[in-house]
Amino acid sequence: MNYSNFIFLAICSAVVFSCSSSNEKSTVNDPMVSGEYKLSEDRKKLEELRSQVPADKKEENDELAFMQGLFANPTVEPSKIREKFQVAVSRKRELFNRDMQKRREAFVRAERKEREEFNKSLEQERKQFGTSKHSADERKEFFGTLDQKRKDGYAASRLKRDDFEADMRDKRKNFDDYMKEKTSTFNEQHKIYSQKFLDLKKEKAPTPPANNL
Repeated sequence: MNYSNFIFLAICSAVVFSCSSSNEKSTVNDPMVSGEYKLSEDRKKLEELRSQVPADKKEENDELAFMQGLFANPTVEPSKIREKFQVAVSRKRELFNRDMQKRREAFVRAERKEREEFNKSLEQERKQFGTSKHSADERKEFFGTLDQKRKDGYAASRLKRDDFEADMRDKRKNFDDYMKEKTSTFNEQHKIYSQKFLDLKKEKAPTPPANNL
C-alpha cells in the first residue's frame, strides 16, 4: 500500500468514526420524540375542542366523567365507592346551603336599607310640608297621600319578599330533585358494580382442596 492510499483510508476512517460518534451523542442527548409528536400536542387539541363545547354540554360531560370515575377501578370495595359519592354529595349540599344563606343575608340587608331610605324620604316630605302653613283640606290631602305612599311602599316590599322566598323555594326544590336524580343513577350503577365486584371476587378466590377419602 502506497502512502497516498494510506492517507485516503485514514481520512475515510476518521469520517466514519466522526459520524458514528455524532450519532451516538445525538442518541444519548436528544429526546425520544420531537415535541410535535408528543401526547401534549393531542391534549392541547383536546382542550381547544373542549373550549368550543357549550357550557351546558360541558357540565353534562363533567358529570358523566365523575360518575364513571367512581366505578373506574373494579377492585375498589363497593362500600368505599358509596362513601366517596356520599362525601361529594354532602360537600355540594353544604356549598349550596352556604350560598343560599349568603343570598338571604344579602336580600335582608338590601331590604332593610331600602325600607330605611323609604321611611326617611317620607319623613323628609312630612317635615318639608310642615315648614309652611296649610289649610285643613290641604293637610288632610297631604297626609292622606303620604299614608297611601307608605302603604304602597310596604305592599311593594312584601311583594318583593314573596318573590324572593318563592325563588329560594324553587332553587332548593331544584337542587333536591337534582340530587335525588343523581343518587338514583348512582344506586343503579352501584348495584351493577357490586354484582360484578362479587363475581370477580369469586373468580379470584382459591379453590378449596378436595377431600381424599
